[in-house]
Amino acid sequence: MQRNVNIILLMVGLILIILPLGFIGVFPDQVDVSSFYLRLIAALGGALVGAIIPGLLDIQLPGIRAAGALAVLVLFWMFNPPQAPKKLFSLPNRYDYNGGYFEKDNKNWVEHINSTPVTPIFNELRRDKQYIFICDSSRTIGSDQKNIMNVRIPINGGMAYWSWTTPNQWKSLVNVTPVRVYTHESDLVQ
Repeated sequence: MQRNVNIILLMVGLILIILPLGFIGVFPDQVDVSSFYLRLIAALGGALVGAIIPGLLDIQLPGIRAAGALAVLVLFWMFNPPQAPKKLFSLPNRYDYNGGYFEKDNKNWVEHINSTPVTPIFNELRRDKQYIFICDSSRTIGSDQKNIMNVRIPINGGMAYWSWTTPNQWKSLVNVTPVRVYTHESDLVQ
């Protein structure tokens, strides 16, 4: 009988420990909102597993004294891993401005200008914490195919700037506002 109870405690405990990891994998953008409950669920699972471990675990922390399964619960609760970067999977893929918008279309960025059927296509060069850097290789200065138009779009919105490759002097272009959000791991800022 005791063996069956131990197996049930172990199974339920492991499920409760693994459940928050599954939640994080499925709903990564909800981690900030639900971190308290995820830690609580994992701590309860740890306490269930700790209840079947023979021996006595005794924890004495300032203001906390616990033993056995309760000590395991305290260990799980007190264990606080480093915070994941905020909004890791929430990167805008469209930026509206007065008269049009930039939109990521698979691997390229397309500028949709309301007053013209022309839709310039930009290649994404790189990203940093503030900007998305894109270029339109069809817009050059004269015959210099290496001197192309570059645009930097502020990730959180604001003034977008443009410049030729040489000289690299950024000039105001349009004020952009982020609109849609990707939730794909492949779009992480590096």
